[in-house]
Amino acid sequence: MSNDHRLERAWQEEVKSRGEVDARLGRAIRAAYSKRLVVSVIVILTTLTFSFVGSACILRLLLDHVSAPNRTVWVGVAIVCSLIACEVCRSLTFSLAWCLNYWTGMRVREAAMGLLYKKMLRLRSLKDKKIGELVNMCSNDGQRLFEVMANAPFIVGGPCVFVAGSVYLGFIMGLWALLGVATYVVFFILMKFVADALEHYRQEAVTLTGERVGLMTEVLTCMKLIKMNAWEPSFISRITKKRREEQRSLEKASFLQSIITSLVPMIPVIASVVMFTAFILTGHHLTVTKAFTVIAVLYAVSFSLALMIHGVRTIADANVACERYKEVLLMEEVMQFPDDLEGDIVLEMSCGTFTWEAEDEEQLELTDEDSVIAGLNAEEFDPLASSFHSRLSGTGGGPFPTAVNHKMEDVDVDLDADDSVADLLSTSHDGVAGSCMGNDTTGIPQLCGVDLTVKKGELCVQTIVERLQDELYVFRLLLNCCRGDLCVQTVVELLQGDLCVQTVVELLQGDLCVQTVVELLQGDLCVQTVVELLQGDLCVQTVVELLQGELYVFRLLLNCCRGELYVQTVVELLQGELIGICGMKGSGKSSFLSAIMGRMQLLSGTTKVTGRIAYVGQDPWIINGTARENILFGQPYDEARFKQTVSACYLDKDFETFGAGDRVEIGDRGLTLSGGQKQRISLARAMYSNSDIYLLDDPLSALDVHIGRHVFAQCLKVMLKGKTVLFVTHHLEYLPKCDRVALLHEGRLVEVGTHSELLGAGPGAGPMYTELYQLYQSKYEKVQRHRLMSFMGPQQDGGVKTPQRGFSRLTRRTLSKQLSRMSASGVIQHQFSTMSTTSAIFGDYEYVDLEDLVDAQELADNRVSWSVYGEYIRAMGGYAVLAFLFISFALSIGVQSATTWFLAFWLNQGDGVKLFAMVYGLFLVAMLLVMVFRSIVFVKIMLRAASSLHRRLLKRTMTCPMKFFDTTPLGIILNRFSADIDEIDVRLPSNCELYLQNVFLVFFALVIICYAFPWDLVVVVPLAVVFAVLAVVFAPVVQQLKFVDSITRSPYLSHLAASVEGVATIHAYGQSERFFKQFCEMLNRNNIPFFLFYAANRWLAIFLDLMTVIIIGVTGFLVIFTVTDKTASQAGLALTFAVQITSLLQYTLRLTIETGSRFSSVQRVQEYIENLQTEGTIASSNSEVPSDWPDHGAITFNKYRMRYNDCLPLALKGVTLTIKPKEKIGIVGNSGS
Repeated sequence: MSNDHRLERAWQEEVKSRGEVDARLGRAIRAAYSKRLVVSVIVILTTLTFSFVGSACILRLLLDHVSAPNRTVWVGVAIVCSLIACEVCRSLTFSLAWCLNYWTGMRVREAAMGLLYKKMLRLRSLKDKKIGELVNMCSNDGQRLFEVMANAPFIVGGPCVFVAGSVYLGFIMGLWALLGVATYVVFFILMKFVADALEHYRQEAVTLTGERVGLMTEVLTCMKLIKMNAWEPSFISRITKKRREEQRSLEKASFLQSIITSLVPMIPVIASVVMFTAFILTGHHLTVTKAFTVIAVLYAVSFSLALMIHGVRTIADANVACERYKEVLLMEEVMQFPDDLEGDIVLEMSCGTFTWEAEDEEQLELTDEDSVIAGLNAEEFDPLASSFHSRLSGTGGGPFPTAVNHKMEDVDVDLDADDSVADLLSTSHDGVAGSCMGNDTTGIPQLCGVDLTVKKGELCVQTIVERLQDELYVFRLLLNCCRGDLCVQTVVELLQGDLCVQTVVELLQGDLCVQTVVELLQGDLCVQTVVELLQGDLCVQTVVELLQGELYVFRLLLNCCRGELYVQTVVELLQGELIGICGMKGSGKSSFLSAIMGRMQLLSGTTKVTGRIAYVGQDPWIINGTARENILFGQPYDEARFKQTVSACYLDKDFETFGAGDRVEIGDRGLTLSGGQKQRISLARAMYSNSDIYLLDDPLSALDVHIGRHVFAQCLKVMLKGKTVLFVTHHLEYLPKCDRVALLHEGRLVEVGTHSELLGAGPGAGPMYTELYQLYQSKYEKVQRHRLMSFMGPQQDGGVKTPQRGFSRLTRRTLSKQLSRMSASGVIQHQFSTMSTTSAIFGDYEYVDLEDLVDAQELADNRVSWSVYGEYIRAMGGYAVLAFLFISFALSIGVQSATTWFLAFWLNQGDGVKLFAMVYGLFLVAMLLVMVFRSIVFVKIMLRAASSLHRRLLKRTMTCPMKFFDTTPLGIILNRFSADIDEIDVRLPSNCELYLQNVFLVFFALVIICYAFPWDLVVVVPLAVVFAVLAVVFAPVVQQLKFVDSITRSPYLSHLAASVEGVATIHAYGQSERFFKQFCEMLNRNNIPFFLFYAANRWLAIFLDLMTVIIIGVTGFLVIFTVTDKTASQAGLALTFAVQITSLLQYTLRLTIETGSRFSSVQRVQEYIENLQTEGTIASSNSEVPSDWPDHGAITFNKYRMRYNDCLPLALKGVTLTIKPKEKIGIVGNSGS
């Protein structure tokens, strides 16, 4: 079972058992990987057992042996060998635990990212989710889930070692051990508050990071528009402002994280100071064995607690990530319609009501029980719909629908004081319905069972006024009263619950007093204003005509809310039909196709679809690959069908201009193609798919006229003959050639029939379609006359026209063909080349591979150079700031180490109890003060460096020419602003702080060991050389793995971003599984260097641990053979630090390598800052601009020459042109001219 399938099943069970609100992705992850977590916990407990036994029990035996007056050498040797064996076993099991955790973490990361991608392919809409946010979730949040699985299992060991250590301390120190335990308890409580605050600020920072990356994604996507309008400074300012908000949250979170990092190694020292001071001041004798055994136990407890705290921090980060994942996983998916259709019907929609969004908390559904139109059925509702539609379309006979003019006296209503408005209206509809049924509705589509759905804020003041044409005085009154703030929710509340029967009676009797209106509006309006508004504006007759007992008008008003699609009639599409869909802009044509694909929510009615669907959107979606791959789109290659498709879509001549033909790489977002070429490739994809239903959303809009006609004739009429085609177009000239025509108006399918039926005068006539087609035809003929005049010169003898000079290359035979076609169809068709701008660029040149367009990220020598460290130091503020940072760390760790050294010094002296207590207390205060000072300094300096790099990166990227954005995939650029900046913001500072802290801890520990036993230098110096060699040799390997991890991360992020843009196309073609498989393959390629990076670090840890055991062995044997009673305290001091340094030294070296590899993110950012070409400056700061400049707009070209790339031919050759102020210039020419 794959990882994503295992997690998906666990998530579904979690949602099923706990509900969507209480479901937690973290619980689902634990349930899916519980067995692996149990095994890991067992290994961790084994590791901590070896650590505790070695550093506490065996060390105590060794110190007792040294302090004994009559000791046996061989017993001491056996104790030292036992200590060495314990340390070796601890190292092996510790590395095994990490290996298991890394493997589990990689599986969870892969599963979560796969689950996110799979869910994204099934989403109905992204709502407010942006591409940058999804990319951020995939890169950063996926990394956080890996880290929590790698570190969270160590949480179990913390409490276990703490309990064992507390019991052992009680055995050694008695009741005074409670002070040490209390110190840790206080520490736990403090960490709880700090962790809560850290989680809060971390979540805040993650949210702001997502917003910044989302904004950056929008900027990169619309970069051409931004540069055309010179908006770079404005957007740089917006992103910088968002970055400052993010930085403030990062600063708070980083400070708390730094406090935790600084405090953890101090806890054993603080606990020992508190315990030993109280122990000695109460008259107890503190021996060397007790003192240093207690310190060793405290360090062992602190080690396990440090792992636990780090695990808790990763849980805090992972909780934020899980909540973001949960938000996406609970989003609505594409609707799956039933396919139980009979006969040749492939699509059936009956009384369908669709909407893009219908959130429960923002949706109000008026059902049969509580609606203001309760009891009204479809048959009774249809006539008024017809009349109202006639009113909207201008075909009604009067200023208002006939049904609305029905008088209230015809309705017999019995009023009861306790009746509600709904009850009143539901019992009074019969008379009105009876009169409405008599209306003539011939030829007008009917509303059939449309359920009413009202959404907050959808009905604005402007909509009401436009729809009701100043006829409704009551609504005018309400609008004035609400001061233009009337939303649907307000109206519904007014007409549902706030109007009692008594108020309605008063309204209908003309007794509308000020008090009633004030009650109606719930005090929102003062009395004086109401009196002014009621002065003659509201008469009884108006109220009667408006209300009519059933509020028909109000229901229709609500049905007109924008954002919803209504299909009032039963629509059946037969197999093999070509349906032309037309309508005004915003009438719902694209929404109609989206509803068929299940991308809109069905509120009422039924929809059935059978067969495979092919979809061509208004904006063509192109994948990063060859033209052939875009056309095949996962289908097997059929040479005959492929050639037929290419020819029908008029792509054969384009492919001839490319050196590689149909194998030309068209790049990310189709960067090497024009808009028309991209549209034709998208259309060719649909033609080749051999689907059952074709949804074509205005596919000819980006094509030249003659190419569009060729594509329509060859594709829609020839290749798709016998297929069901829904063809949306605003070129009504194609509609006569369609089998049927459907007209959409304001989200409603109002007229359906053949072209001749709708234009005729019979029962199937469509007045709206007739008016629309006649309007188009008149404009079309006018355009063609202008087009004819532009093509033809002055008349010659006999009335024969000759071509203008600019088109002299047309032969007489060709021209006669054009004129004959013009006379037959009313338009001139010219057979010019279809070569696009890009085709012209590459026409006579060798094929340019995409790898030449997109800079290759080579793997030659990518180790982090010293210049990168130098640039980062300069971003921090310079070498003086770095020295100041080192001093703060030296003070912090130096005071901590001096505290333990002072204990050994005092034990060797044996007197001065009060002086000891006072100095010990001063050390404690100094440690805490220096710790806070160090944290503040570190956070300020590191965030200053990160923000400096981001600011320079942003400015450099925004000032790049368009060539960079056209030739660089979006995912690569986003990777710099998301993953790399996140690395510099969060992980690099965390690694740097741990690294500097451990370096000084190791330094002071080695100083103290060598101070106690100078002979240790014989071992320490060679080991230091070996470690240095390992760092030099091994660091490039780890850095290379990190670099490979980074460059293999970009493909799946780019694939994700591209899939989000084309999710409608992917789902329509049923290619979700194939794209998911590609995503998994890219992710698996990244998993190899990703896992090897961490595995290599663990291998190095084992090797270094085994080497550092030598220090313990040498120190132990020196203690056995050289220590006397007077130097026992120095022996205890040296052994304590030797045991501590065992894991610390290898961890420090691993941190050295890992921190260096983290600088690869700085290197990639620095490469952009230094190597990206920039445009010229917008303006000189010293230039003086007249106050009245510019007073007019003009453009002048003087022998202007331009090429898209240095290696490409000229696109514009010596253009000389002057466009004068206020001139309107039309630009014509061949495609690609």
